[in-house]
Amino acid sequence: GLLFRHCLPYFIETRKLHSQVEKLEAENEEQSAVESSSSTLKLTEELADAQRKIISLQEQVIQLKDEIRSAENSAVTKTVQRDLKCYSAVLSQNCAVSLAPRKIQHAVRKVTSSPEVEDRSC
Repeated sequence: GLLFRHCLPYFIETRKLHSQVEKLEAENEEQSAVESSSSTLKLTEELADAQRKIISLQEQVIQLKDEIRSAENSAVTKTVQRDLKCYSAVLSQNCAVSLAPRKIQHAVRKVTSSPEVEDRSC
């Protein structure tokens, strides 16, 4: 019994200290879980921000592609209109020259006065 009486206060103190250590460990785990949850929330927010930036950049790319396509269409339209005007002008000039009254009269005379006029008396 003497050993028990001497050791009992130390045993009780050891139990108290052990209980405090367990309590501190539990609090530490809770704090770690809160910090982990906070960290996860922060990372989730950063991910959402990054995704919003990606979407914004994709919208800018689409807008730039539309502007390029519009500029290309405008350039093609202008080129076609210019070339059609040139073709139309050339065609008008050639038709005017080839249908000039003197040229028509000359062609008619040439055909009618040709010695190789076909004999249709058969």
